[in-house]
Amino acid sequence: MPEPPENNRKKQAGGRFQPGQSGNPAGRPKGSPNMLTRAMQARLAERADDILDRVITLAAAGNMNALKLLVPRLLPEVREQPLPALDLPPVRSVEDLPAFADAVLDAVREGVIAPATAGQLMDAAKLKTAAESQVTMLKNWHTF
Repeated sequence: MPEPPENNRKKQAGGRFQPGQSGNPAGRPKGSPNMLTRAMQARLAERADDILDRVITLAAAGNMNALKLLVPRLLPEVREQPLPALDLPPVRSVEDLPAFADAVLDAVREGVIAPATAGQLMDAAKLKTAAESQVTMLKNWHTF
């Protein structure tokens, strides 16, 4: 009589498949929609124009839920905008940072840039001066 397979953790510790290998490599790809999702998408596509017309009608009548559906799609959030042309003084050393900061704060005060953009500009200027001081320090160190 053949010996029964061992069903204990020690025997099965390695698992049946190697890491990164599927038991069914020809199976459904990750992220592909299942049959129910595809069927629902097909039904929705058949009536999409009617549904959209109804949502627009409801939104025009002041239905807040319909407005919540439409507004983010009509006016998507702008995450980043190009920086407008600013007349900022050059930053060559730490001594230039106060004048640069004053110019950036003036741009915020005038509404030319957002405070978050001002913070990013100041961070960039500080990084530049830190990098330049490191380069200067290394050049001076090599002259000894």
